[in-house]
Amino acid sequence: MSGADTRDARSVIVLAEWNAKPGREQAVAAALQELATATREEEGNLDYRIFVDVDVPGSFLLLEEYADAQAVDAHRASTHFQRIAVPVIAESLSGRRARVVIEEDHR
Repeated sequence: MSGADTRDARSVIVLAEWNAKPGREQAVAAALQELATATREEEGNLDYRIFVDVDVPGSFLLLEEYADAQAVDAHRASTHFQRIAVPVIAESLSGRRARVVIEEDHR
């Protein structure tokens, strides 16, 4: 879902940094692609992008945007998140952190 026409200043943004264990970078990248594909089909998902840090091998930056907090909760409870992120990705990470923010729109 592109969500371009439903975005507003109060959507919920998740900014996450995931660091793969040495030798697990490709496994994390593949799992993230699978997770992203499924997440983009969620009703409340407005955007899901994966970035790779060019200076830090195995460091992935995620930008996720959801219509509201309920959509974030639904994402985290989804079958694909529980199947991919919890057992597969989490076991392949040496570290991770996430921040949940809302946009302060001053346009």
